[in-house]
Parts: sequence; structure tokens; C-alpha cells
Amino acid sequence: MQKEIRAHPARYKVIDAGRRWGKTRLGLLMCLETALAGGRTWWVGLTYKSLRPAWRDLARIARQIGGARIQESDLLVTFPNGGEVMARTAEDPVNLRGEGLDGVVIDEAAHLKQDVWDGSIRPSLMDRAGWAILISSPAGMNWFHDLWQLGQQDTDGRWASWQRPSTDNTFLSDLEAEIEDARRSSPDFWIRQEYLAEFINYAGLRPFRAGSILYWPDEKNNVPDVLPLVEENSWAWDVRIGVDQAISMRDTACRSAIVVAAQCRHPVSLGDIFVLHADAGHWTPFQHADKVLDAVMKYGARTVIYEKVAYQTAFEEILGQRQRERHISRGIQGERPDLDKLRRANAWAGLVEGGRVYIGPGQSELVNAMCKVPPESPSDAWLWDLVDAAGIVIRTFPDVPAPAESIAAHERGDNRKKLATSYATKSGSTLLPDQVPRPFGTPAGGRLQRFSIPHGTRLDGGTAAPTSTDPRRRAIGYSVRPSRLTTARAPGRA
Repeated sequence: MQKEIRAHPARYKVIDAGRRWGKTRLGLLMCLETALAGGRTWWVGLTYKSLRPAWRDLARIARQIGGARIQESDLLVTFPNGGEVMARTAEDPVNLRGEGLDGVVIDEAAHLKQDVWDGSIRPSLMDRAGWAILISSPAGMNWFHDLWQLGQQDTDGRWASWQRPSTDNTFLSDLEAEIEDARRSSPDFWIRQEYLAEFINYAGLRPFRAGSILYWPDEKNNVPDVLPLVEENSWAWDVRIGVDQAISMRDTACRSAIVVAAQCRHPVSLGDIFVLHADAGHWTPFQHADKVLDAVMKYGARTVIYEKVAYQTAFEEILGQRQRERHISRGIQGERPDLDKLRRANAWAGLVEGGRVYIGPGQSELVNAMCKVPPESPSDAWLWDLVDAAGIVIRTFPDVPAPAESIAAHERGDNRKKLATSYATKSGSTLLPDQVPRPFGTPAGGRLQRFSIPHGTRLDGGTAAPTSTDPRRRAIGYSVRPSRLTTARAPGRA
């Protein structure tokens, strides 16, 4: 398929492909082909970090071409005939203006602003009649989808487009199994978009399904009541609070919201997230801060996370003031929203779909909101309140792999520790700290016990020679004796 796209005569090519299909290698080879003919080409990516993998491949290929000069600092490869390939970022589209190009590859175009193409790249191709390849996995029905549609409907041969799933790459082994494994932790629409290269209409898509939401406690699925566990074993739980502060207090407007969640750090349920508390209402910023601190004290939260935008930035100052007044010290963390509301919900919907998030009792309002977003009417925008607050806190937890061992496996591990201890010396003077007899009620991991090995103990089990109590004789015993073969004389002596 890469050969077919490369040989196609269209000037503008739009490639909608799934992850790991091979679109990056295709784009690099076309840039090098034009540069070796004396042309100027660009590889345009979203950020400098996203450019690095493509640049490494480009530099590796260029080192095999005689006369190629690689400038790492400028991300530039030049050839003796004047041709060049340069990697550029699209973080500031204005910086892409001004230079004429013979060809350009726009990587992950669906995730860039449309102005990168319309305002910067396309005008640069005019004076040299340069070509362009826009390659990306889809990201909804945006401008990249419009250009893909243009390639499907074009009749004059200037535009062409392709849609290829990841499974077309025959060099990846067991790709079908990888995709099936991804279905266990990612929602279906995400698989269709990222691997099958389907354009998804987010406007009519609901990120959460009622059937995929798990609850605690749940005797049927052996999920216990986690609140007593959080209180008794605080070391095994990372408790955080997500805050979504509303601007208006009108009844029809959005509300302020609080969601308390805890991630388990015990190996038996490692990485699972439990929602402990959810509440929303029309509160003043000071009332909201007091409710947050009440939740901090009740659940032992370590961190408070809020959305760091415009008006909500002042909430950090109010919360800090209330903390000082109530003699409470907790971390306050601001998170800037990186996506719109629906995409932020989709970002943690995979955790719900994969069975990593559990909703607690008395949180029917949160569940109801999750199943109804995005709302069908603008008047129901308040449904986003609790969903946003839940997303703020849940997305900050680290991505911890699901537990691979059962409780029985951990018990076997404890047995192996006991077996290793059984090989240790059993004399009373060499007991390890956990073997030293303790008063009743002292835990095994409690206060360290002092133990010693008697002086002169031989490791081979024999009886050590009696030790002299005369300090002079002991000092002579430690002194350095001259060798029997050679005798070192002190300077100045005969």
C-alpha cells in the first residue's frame, strides 16, 4: 500500500491510518527522495518531543547516504546538491511562514490547528508547486476529515486520500491479539479510531455505558466496603480530591463540585480507583473551600486538584487561606485543561470500561451524569459538573498496571520468606530481629531488638582460643611482624 501511495500522481495526499501502520516511514522516504533531487522539504510535527522519533529515523537513514550532513541542533539534513530535509514544530504556526518548499509532510495532522495548513504550509508550496502529504490517525470530524473527504471526491486528480487500519502492517506480529487486549481497557470507539482509522462523530457519542460501571461494595464480585480499609490502612491508599469551581450561583447555571477518590497501592488491588464521595451545589468560593477541607479531614486526602483556568485560579488562594485558618496543610495542585469537556471525559472512560474505577454508595447523581453526557440540551450543562470533577482527580493518578498476582500468590511469597529464614543460624546469640522473643503483643515489624555475636566465635563451629585479658599482650598480638624471609631495617641503623 505504501508503494501505491508513493506512486500516485496526486499533488496533495491525505492518509488516514491507524497506529503503527507505517505512515512515518513512507513520509520520510518521500522527503529524502525530493531532497536528493535538490529540493527543500519539511517534516512538520505537533511538538519538539513528538518530532524526536521521526528525526532519529531520518538521521539514521541519512547516515547511510554519502555526502549527507546532519545538524542535530537544527534538526536539519543537507546534501551536496543543495537539497535538505528539516524537522519543524507547529507549536507556533507563525514561525512556519515565509519559506518556499518543494514538499512537506504534516505528521498527526488531525491534532494540529487548521491554520497550520491554511495559513502557513499551503502558501509555502505555491511558488515551487510543491507537494504535501497529511498523515494522521483520525481525531473526530475536524478539518483533517474534511480534507480526507475532498480526496475521496476529487475529480481533477490534485487530491487523493486513503484509509488504512493498523492491521494492514504485516510486519507487526500478533497485532490482532494486541488490539483485542486493548479492548479490555479502552472503549470501543477508541479502538475504532486509533487502530481501525475510523472517523468518529463525538457529537453523538456518549463516553460512558451504564453496563460498564462497577460499584463498591459488591458481594457478588467480591468487592468489599473500602471506607474502613482506607481509615485503617492509610499507607495503602492515595486519596485525592478533585474540585470544579463554578462561576455563577444561579439555579440554572453549572454548580461547584467535589469528588473524592482513592487509588489502592496494595498489590491485591494495585492501581484500582475507588470514588469515595461526590457532591455538587451552588456554593460561594469560601463555602466550597470549607467543604473541600471537611472532606480532607474526613477521608485523609493528601492532595487537592483544581482546574487552573481564569476565575478558578483564585480558588487556590481562598483554599490556602482557609487551610491556614483551620491549621490544615495539604498540597494544592492546579491542572490546566488540555482538551474540551467531551474529550476529557473520553480520556478516563477507558479506565471505567476496563474495570479500574469503582463508584461508591450514595453516588447515583454522579452515575446518572456519566451516562447522560454530553447533554442533549444546553440547559442541562450542569450534568458536566460532577463528571468534570471526577475527571480532574482520576486523570492525575499514575497509570499503574493491574495486579497480576492473586492473594494466594502473595501467601506463597510469605512462605518463601519463612523458608529462607529457616536456613539462618539458629543459635540464640545470632537470632535475627524478627526471631528474637518479644513481649506479648509486640508486632513483628515493631521496635528493633539488640542482638550480638560473642567475641571469638568461629564460623567453622570450632572452639575459639581463649582471649587474653592483658592489654599489653593483646597489643603485641595485633602488631605487624617482620617476614621470615626478609627483614626491613629502619633508616640510619646498621
